[in-house]
Amino acid sequence: MNDNTVRVWDAVSGECVLGPLEGHTDLVSSVSISADGRRVVSGSYDKTVRVWDAVSGECVLGPLEGHTDSVISVSISADGRRVVSGSYDNTVRVWDAVSGECKCVIEGTSSMPNDIPVAATSAVRRGLSVVGAGIPAGIESNYAYVHGSFACAIAGKHLHFLRLQYK
Repeated sequence: MNDNTVRVWDAVSGECVLGPLEGHTDLVSSVSISADGRRVVSGSYDKTVRVWDAVSGECVLGPLEGHTDSVISVSISADGRRVVSGSYDNTVRVWDAVSGECKCVIEGTSSMPNDIPVAATSAVRRGLSVVGAGIPAGIESNYAYVHGSFACAIAGKHLHFLRLQYK
């Protein structure tokens, strides 16, 4: 059942411990919890990203708007300073987690910018098992996914892995 909300569940008891967090107007497609457990980030088919207080359930940032298609992947940096979102619009956006300002847009086309450093091989392999898990080899699609400090952009048959460096 999809009611466009976010809920946090206790993994042991199966009980809902937070939510429903209401605000999205379409399917919630991705959630991420900050390393310190204080924030929950959600992305939705309504093309927005929201940041929630993990104790009160209050929306503390957002909606973050800028994507032109469904948001399908969200993450928050380890230091909690940046939120990253990937969308069916073939972009990865990096947001300031305090102001909500979009700091960077990475286009997910076959001509990925050269000035973004590529992750080390071991990190790419580690990222591949998580980031690209839903896309079988040989499938043509144009999507952008985010996991932690890595972004994966798929353009045609090209798979681009990027390490996101936050300034």
